[in-house]
Amino acid sequence: MAEKIILSSAVINIPIGVEDKEDPSKVEDFVLHVDISDKALKDYSKKQQETLAVIESIQEKYAEAIGDEEISDENLEQLVAGIEEMLEARFDADFGSGIYKKISASGGGNSFINMLALYEQVSEHVDKEIQKRIGKIQLQSKNKQAKYLKNRKK
Repeated sequence: MAEKIILSSAVINIPIGVEDKEDPSKVEDFVLHVDISDKALKDYSKKQQETLAVIESIQEKYAEAIGDEEISDENLEQLVAGIEEMLEARFDADFGSGIYKKISASGGGNSFINMLALYEQVSEHVDKEIQKRIGKIQLQSKNKQAKYLKNRKK
């Protein structure tokens, strides 16, 4: 009987944990999902344009509120709120509606700096996973080609 071939899912699952501020031994677990199916890749550009439009509207809203002033104690709160809103829009667009609030509220609350660092780490992980999958396909293709050429010479 032939060995069963398992097709990898078109979803990259990324487990993350958030330490509790009061008790670092407590960790709340989440799984972020990134869909790399054909449909998701085809819809990617449209989805990114929609997300960028949302982010631009957030930037405009806070630019009007802050104006041309330099960062100060008076406008710092609005600046942080604007950054958080933009980051939330990006998280929710990439990983599902509401995920930003769930993760940022977990463990006693997280700063936008932690959330930005998480987003960067997840993005790097997704890039590596995609490259790994592409590399695996390329290696399989080279092996099949070499086997074919070897058998052909016999």
